[in-house]
Amino acid sequence: MNRLRISLLTLLAIAGGWTGAARSRAADPEGAPALSTSDIASAVNSAWLAFLAGHLDEASSSFRYLATLGVAAPAPNVNLALLARDQGKPDEALPYIVKSSLEESAGSFIWNQRGWAYASLQRLPEARESFLKALDRSATTADQAEAKLGLGIVARM
Repeated sequence: MNRLRISLLTLLAIAGGWTGAARSRAADPEGAPALSTSDIASAVNSAWLAFLAGHLDEASSSFRYLATLGVAAPAPNVNLALLARDQGKPDEALPYIVKSSLEESAGSFIWNQRGWAYASLQRLPEARESFLKALDRSATTADQAEAKLGLGIVARM
């Protein structure tokens, strides 16, 4: 039996990300037919089921597909970053989390995750900047606490 270590943040991000707010139609850049909301929902459901069953490669594949379609929810790039991070691949996680943080709507959760990704790669100046940005965008005490924890850990590294 495969043992799967799932962080609480990963599970919450994946489970809480889908609110039905996916685009009603996602067009292929090559002009292929658009997908319906039910097609997108089916792909999201497939990603979650694969994740929960411990099939992380299959879940990653589904999230990459959703990212290619340009689906906004459940934030496929964030989920790809979290999956890679939880598999001990921070170098693979970083591009996904950086891409997610470039969106204007990126909140403190994403910036905190960017900070952890940089810290795990010993890129401490970037980690510090990310945690400061997370602190600036924090809407809750929990987000502020995570950013401050990250700043403290980075200062001691």
